[in-house]
Amino acid sequence: MKKETLKWVIAIVVVLAAVVFVFSQCGRADGPTRAVSEDGRWEAYAMETKEGGETAWRGVVVYKGENPEKIQNVRTQVCINGMKYKYTKRQLKEAGTLGVKKSDAGGEKEFYIFMKGSKERPASLSVRVKWKEKGKVHVEKMWLVTNPK
Repeated sequence: MKKETLKWVIAIVVVLAAVVFVFSQCGRADGPTRAVSEDGRWEAYAMETKEGGETAWRGVVVYKGENPEKIQNVRTQVCINGMKYKYTKRQLKEAGTLGVKKSDAGGEKEFYIFMKGSKERPASLSVRVKWKEKGKVHVEKMWLVTNPK
């Protein structure tokens, strides 16, 4: 192979590698991440928030069903980077709580916070929501981040 051809091949390989790297970084932007439950009644969001000058990753779930006033005993179980935590009872919160903006929570004014204070974006993140509706217990799981860094 001629030296001139070899230089062009190397240049093309370097440019393609740079393009692949840039696109892979775009997919990992630190903006809000969204997931929807199988039944379509829950949405989960993970986002970088700021409160009191500190930055932290937080997660919220929003009930999108027809009768939000009829759901009771909302509990969440979060799995961060392969570490599963216990189910925890959650209270309905207003936008602005712990630095979560209405726009980051899908435009919702009220939500349940399931993760707070993670300093870095999790490499993997899922949440299970367990609630009671009309005397029956329901469970839904949503994956928010599945790509390792």
